[in-house]
Amino acid sequence: MARGGFADKVEWHTISAAAQVDRSSRFLDPHGFDNPPEQNRQRAGCRVAGAAHMRRDWGDGNKWSEDRHWADLSMYGKSELRDDYQITARSVAAMARDLPAGFHIPAHSHRRSQLIYGCTGAITVQTEDGTWIVPPHRGVWVPGGVEHQMTCSGSVQMRTVYIEPDARPFLPRQCVVLTVSNLLRELIIAAVKIPNDYAIASREERVMDLILDEIQPAAELPLHLPMPKDRRLVKVCEYILANPANDISLAALGAQCGASRRTLERLFPQDTGLSFTLWRQQARVLAAIRLLATGLPVTSVAMEVGYESPSAFSTMFRRVFGMPPSDYFNKPGELQE
Repeated sequence: MARGGFADKVEWHTISAAAQVDRSSRFLDPHGFDNPPEQNRQRAGCRVAGAAHMRRDWGDGNKWSEDRHWADLSMYGKSELRDDYQITARSVAAMARDLPAGFHIPAHSHRRSQLIYGCTGAITVQTEDGTWIVPPHRGVWVPGGVEHQMTCSGSVQMRTVYIEPDARPFLPRQCVVLTVSNLLRELIIAAVKIPNDYAIASREERVMDLILDEIQPAAELPLHLPMPKDRRLVKVCEYILANPANDISLAALGAQCGASRRTLERLFPQDTGLSFTLWRQQARVLAAIRLLATGLPVTSVAMEVGYESPSAFSTMFRRVFGMPPSDYFNKPGELQE
């Protein structure tokens, strides 16, 4: 039976008011800092929108809202405006943000490439080419100029690194899942505390250089879900994403989108590189990771993504990831800072 949890429409609303930001704090805009600072902003301070109200509307009358104020949101005395990390004189700069469950950053792009990492929870990164899931032991690389949006599953301690695209010749040229080793994790945690204008030939610069050396694509894992371009496949995929527990047949889906089963069977590998069966399984895996990140019990997750029993779900999960779902978010754990 289809479940509607993934079909709920989410709307985001902001109400902003002008305010003065002092030298120690920057304003966190719930839409990803889309309120630009004044052109004459200086490094020590700026004027931006000063308060915002964020509301999540699930379409069923339940509202989740949060008032955020700039005075409480500065981390390590550094800016939380992503634009400030595009103009620093150094080739690498890192930013820390702690985000609540369900937090959404709308589609945007920036000049520098970005390594997106969350110490807790999971981050869903979406581009026009697909969807990537970022659990705590993985990261996602987004090249400069690529439009993307992000959504948090569970509370996320996001630590993100902005890098000049030509900082190293081997840096990825497309979105890819990265392995975050224990060393890279500790380097990222250290980097977010380093000022953006760190001295050349200093310890801080060596930390940033080592981050570049540690960037390595992960072994192939189903943390990426390619999205099709064909409009008929788009309809099919959107339905599966909205109803991961529904075992509707490909023929029935074809009847809804105006294509035969054979046509869809041919189009899926052509447009996504995966068969329909593998694409649906991968969609369920990503849905499961998002739910596990919120702390939902394994039994409930199994039911939500279409498995008849927790044991069947655990068997699949162990086969794909090499560990049971109950262990997936056990390490490395929340930062104690």
